Amino acid sequence: MPAHRLARSALALSTLALATALIGCKTPIPETFDPFVPAEFRDKVSMAVETGGGDYGADKMLLLTYDAGPSDAEIDAAYMKHLEAAGFTTLTECKIEGEIISRDFIKSPAEHVQVFFRLPGSAEAGPMLHVFHTAKLRELGGAENCSFTEAAKTLCKTLEADRCVLGE
Repeated sequence: MPAHRLARSALALSTLALATALIGCKTPIPETFDPFVPAEFRDKVSMAVETGGGDYGADKMLLLTYDAGPSDAEIDAAYMKHLEAAGFTTLTECKIEGEIISRDFIKSPAEHVQVFFRLPGSAEAGPMLHVFHTAKLRELGGAENCSFTEAAKTLCKTLEADRCVLGE
């Protein structure tokens, strides 16, 4: 294709993207992650990209960015409420400087969802988070600054300070 046609195509796509953003169309959540993303703040999602989660030990991963508006604490509360209502239990929570940065949720027989927030101190960028999903998790290691919840005592077949082994 000639360069001038490529340039026109790129300009047309850019114009379409800008027009879509200006008329307030919300960014759709990929269907495979729809059950894990709460309805609150969906109208503030500015980007949603699904990828494989192989580098992170997950089956799949969703990167979400939100327009400036909801705080990390508001998003954290919405995810907790949503995932717990869907039958998930909080297994771990991780903090930096007293702020929650991630939580692991588990649902029998071993379905795992991790919600990882951006690091504190980058509020001007707007909230950003990763949602990881694994259909069958067998073991979860506790990372630095993370602690297992009281529920982990009953959910984990073996629970040590830095490791939870789930039943088969």
